[in-house]
Amino acid sequence: MGRQLATLVDVRDISVFSSDLNPSPALALLVAFAVPAAAVLVTLFALRGVVIEPLGVVRKAKPPRRRLWWRLLMPLVGLAMLYPMTGKGNTNGNFNQWLVISGTVLLLVGVTALLPGSSRPSWSD
Repeated sequence: MGRQLATLVDVRDISVFSSDLNPSPALALLVAFAVPAAAVLVTLFALRGVVIEPLGVVRKAKPPRRRLWWRLLMPLVGLAMLYPMTGKGNTNGNFNQWLVISGTVLLLVGVTALLPGSSRPSWSD
């Protein structure tokens, strides 16, 4: 439904044809199954040391010490991979797609890893 309306939208004087927005069915199925599966796996991994009971949430294990060096390393490597391509997008430059994908993924995962952990105190039985 949104494909037909895409021809009406201009972003920075660039428009698209509705025929350009035709995803392959295999990729659409992959996204439809991979996104919920990734959400479930991340939730199971994050809550592996937590017991959720009717009277409250109890953390079973002592939280591990958070190391900072590898958390800083990922976004710095991602920025280093993206830096050679700064300014090339203005003139429809050719990009190394794998370098862009890898740098972006490292930057996003690294910034997420830098976020603070739970600030709540841990209770034990």
